[in-house]
Amino acid sequence: MNPGQRLSPGGPGPRGYAGDMDSGEYACPVCGQPVDTVVRRHKTLGAWVPAWVPGPCRNPRCAAGPEEPGTARAAGPRETDRDTQDRQDRQDRQQHRDRQKITGHH
Repeated sequence: MNPGQRLSPGGPGPRGYAGDMDSGEYACPVCGQPVDTVVRRHKTLGAWVPAWVPGPCRNPRCAAGPEEPGTARAAGPRETDRDTQDRQDRQDRQQHRDRQKITGHH
């Protein structure tokens, strides 16, 4: 098995939505240990859709593994998917208003 390869039958490649959400595991690209599958979202045709991707490696001996205590990145405000969506919606509404002003349509 190659690092980063899915452990489920069907081999590497994009995962479909139907019946494939809970099956299969991913492996760490560095050490080859199984990693959790996490859900991320991306916007497609104006709608947020889920994407199941490999999570972080939890192997303490792996170079890609968890950070040492005390070396974690500084905690600070982080933009959530909701914040991103709200910001994009505001930009879309502003662009729509700008187009209406240019074309004279209300």
